[in-house]
Amino acid sequence: MLATPITVAAADAVDAALTLAQTADDRGADLVEWRVDGMALDAAGQTAVADLVRNTPVPCILTCRTASQGGAFDGPEADRIALLQSLAGAQTAPRLLDLEFDAWSADASLRSAASALRTQGTSLILSSHDFTGRPADLLRRIADMGEADCDVIKVAWFTNSVREALECADVLANRPKPMIALAMGEAGLISRVLSGAWGGLLTFAALDADTATAPGQPTLEDMLLRYRFRAINPQTRVYGLVGWPLGDSPGLARHNEMFVEHGWDAVYLPLPVREGWERFKADMLSCIDHPCLRFGGVSVTMPHKANCLRLVQDAGGSVGDAAAVAVASNTLIVGPEGTMRAANTDVVGVVEPLRALGADVVAASAAVLGAGGAARAACVGLLQAGASVRIFNRTPDRARAVAEDLASVGDIAVGGGGPFNIVVQCTSVGMAHGDQPEGDAAAASGFDVGMVDAPAFALESVYDPLETAFVKAMRAVGAKVAVGTDMWATQAAAQQTLWAAGGW
Repeated sequence: MLATPITVAAADAVDAALTLAQTADDRGADLVEWRVDGMALDAAGQTAVADLVRNTPVPCILTCRTASQGGAFDGPEADRIALLQSLAGAQTAPRLLDLEFDAWSADASLRSAASALRTQGTSLILSSHDFTGRPADLLRRIADMGEADCDVIKVAWFTNSVREALECADVLANRPKPMIALAMGEAGLISRVLSGAWGGLLTFAALDADTATAPGQPTLEDMLLRYRFRAINPQTRVYGLVGWPLGDSPGLARHNEMFVEHGWDAVYLPLPVREGWERFKADMLSCIDHPCLRFGGVSVTMPHKANCLRLVQDAGGSVGDAAAVAVASNTLIVGPEGTMRAANTDVVGVVEPLRALGADVVAASAAVLGAGGAARAACVGLLQAGASVRIFNRTPDRARAVAEDLASVGDIAVGGGGPFNIVVQCTSVGMAHGDQPEGDAAAASGFDVGMVDAPAFALESVYDPLETAFVKAMRAVGAKVAVGTDMWATQAAAQQTLWAAGGW
């Protein structure tokens, strides 16, 4: 089931809250969770809560979360007990009641009040939340909650690791009773979208990003439309985007749309993995090896394109020609038996949009800004097409390493040269979710736009935003420009072809 949390701050906000509940119902929510943490639980507050429960258009969960568990309630426990007693006395029972396991265990009066509501048909959720990380005693805590007198148990913890988020599948597979298990944070989205396929009772989705009640909580629109939550099942193939930081990639919508167009039972998810080989290896192998995932592969962006190639090489998998030459892979294909293949579709993603603009790549003089995985792919594509290439990068040693690696492919060197009629921007400078969102990639790479000569063509790899400082500078000197989504769409279509041939 899909529950939408709605926070009600005061008694005079009931009508507005009920309007939001109707909106949640209209958008496809199965339940509404009334969050009344900050409401003063005096007589007026009790009456307001009773009105919410009685008039909600869908079944509801009632939650008054304590501050120690991430909520806003910091009053005496007697106030919560009085609230539950007032609901029982008014014969107004929520469908579910969420209480913290620790508070319920410590207070006999709270247990008694909850028990009275259960006699009226309310199911009791006992929950445990940790906003600092995975609890060291998670499995023991689940066992204790399973033995408690409740109907549902819920565990949620914050994580920065996709591998750790997959533990939700493990605990759900061994659930002692109906259970909710969610990993909070950006890396935990996989646990929310796949919760039903893993056997979870319900998951949460906000009306919009501003009303989320936990880190990483998606919106109803994303869950139902982008990720097609209702269609996901244990046989759904899982693909994703791996990198750091990710931002709002067009792939999160477009790859899922393409799956629908192709009739595939598959979903494409953000899989944020922080810098470092060990993190990448641990998260990817966990996805590939996990028995609850039919893992089909990933798109790989900075800073993990070299790590993707290394992962496949270390596993004895196959490496496509473009990935081998570029020494970088932006596409991982995983077969049903866990076999791996590394490919690089950035090569066609660079060359084809330039050709679509009318650029004669053969014998062109090209400048490539950057020295990472995307820059390597750009150099390979341009060199193989017959262009000469000069690399401009803020770290000359990295640029020289690329030039040395690709010397056998064609005419490539570091800096100098010109005039240029093709310029390809492959750094993160100008990226909205990067460390220099307002930066000028040309200046940062030591490239003088005065070296551009007509007829000129340029390609920007950054797609958020589309109008970067580089795009504006290239247009100002008369160049025809392909923006980041042009490159992205070309390489993404090639990725879909590779995944389709992946053996599933």
